[in-house]
Amino acid sequence: MTEIHFDSPLVSAQWLKTNWGRKGLKIVDATYMLPFLNPEKSGEQLFEDCHIPDAVFFSLDEIADGSSDLPHMLPNPIHFSAEMSALGISNDDAVIVYDQNNWIASARVWWTFRAMGHTNVAVLNGGLQAWKDVNGGFEQGPIRKPHSGVYQANLNASLVANLEEMRAHVTKQNKQIIDARNSARFLGEAAEPRAGLKSGHMPGAFNLPHSALLRDDGHFQDSETIIDVLTEIGLDLNQPIVTTCGSGVTASILALGLAVIGREEVAVYDGSWSEWGGTEYCPVHTKADLES
Repeated sequence: MTEIHFDSPLVSAQWLKTNWGRKGLKIVDATYMLPFLNPEKSGEQLFEDCHIPDAVFFSLDEIADGSSDLPHMLPNPIHFSAEMSALGISNDDAVIVYDQNNWIASARVWWTFRAMGHTNVAVLNGGLQAWKDVNGGFEQGPIRKPHSGVYQANLNASLVANLEEMRAHVTKQNKQIIDARNSARFLGEAAEPRAGLKSGHMPGAFNLPHSALLRDDGHFQDSETIIDVLTEIGLDLNQPIVTTCGSGVTASILALGLAVIGREEVAVYDGSWSEWGGTEYCPVHTKADLES
């Protein structure tokens, strides 16, 4: 069992440099390129170009629910357990997640671990660039198969919101919903990047683009700033909260920010707008509804 236990969901690059190589510390590269942006390289290719030594690669599309038509939905515990064991990760390990492209999708993988019952997990604040800034070493080359671990996931369903639960929250207004998409998409003024989806937002939802929680240098805002940003949009931090976005990725950034200020119980709507906006019977509001 590792002696490393995180007291914050974020760790600094200097901490990782000092503690790199300690027994029970596993490093996970979660770099993911959104396909609708037509990236030149995939996350796996970026990993091969440069990654933190001894890091393993977490494929957001492969470690997912393959039976769903929705993108990178949460895998079932059996699938997740097998994938983590294959990556050499065990339940007792302390896990640090990072990515190479400004939190897409290290926060999502952090949330996935927590949803699978793994609480000893943190995100590298500032990602790979922060590691380079402290002169951390790096490796190149294809993904190597590590020694197998022994992992047994235990789903924490309270961190995962589904469609019917979200419909109930909208109807009863019993949870504050925060949408991490940009304002144009939230207001229905811009088309969704995924074809076939309605434009707009869930009735009663708050809008907070995930970028509001990030500094220009790619680090997370401090706790006081996060609290200020959340209260400025009208959120009551003493009431229940659930986060959403386009497909559950940037919603996890909001969930991470809330965990930084002590709200570790906040759920993420896994299907997010890819599900809600594509479901005929789900109500949608736009800018016109806010102005009426």
